[in-house]
Amino acid sequence: IEFPWRDFGFRMSEVDFISEWPIAEDFESSKRRKSGENAADVDDSVVDKPDVALAKWWRRRGAEKLLVKGSDEFLSPNTRLKRIAKSREGREYLASQLKRLENRRGRSMGFTRALYLDKLGKYEKALKEIECAIDDGLDEAEAKWLREKLRRQTRADAKREKIKMEIG
Repeated sequence: IEFPWRDFGFRMSEVDFISEWPIAEDFESSKRRKSGENAADVDDSVVDKPDVALAKWWRRRGAEKLLVKGSDEFLSPNTRLKRIAKSREGREYLASQLKRLENRRGRSMGFTRALYLDKLGKYEKALKEIECAIDDGLDEAEAKWLREKLRRQTRADAKREKIKMEIG
């Protein structure tokens, strides 16, 4: 059976066929390689959010090579990512990505750094980053949601520390 590509407005040269599942390599890098683009020609200003970066890194490393405590093939992707992020290797990777982002400037970079800091559990630093980004004019609902989440988290941490001091 031949699929009627033209009926949907596609040309065969525009269609990317998947030869394996799950896809083992980054889709964009394969498209660049096919089109002859050099990695240096690609805009480096786009930075992945921590969950996306962590998932790509984990897949490149080989999912079976990284032993995640309590890993199971039937876990939801979100649960698996949370476990990977809490592993020693995952935390080291996130910290290295955060270090790479330290000198980059811009409203969205502050937001991205805050996401990485949040994922690493550094809530006070993340709150400072997100507040600076919002003060600089970042007006995204996700950024405002993250700011409120971090405010609540830092308040809860402060209360926890106060209770520890009173008990101990």
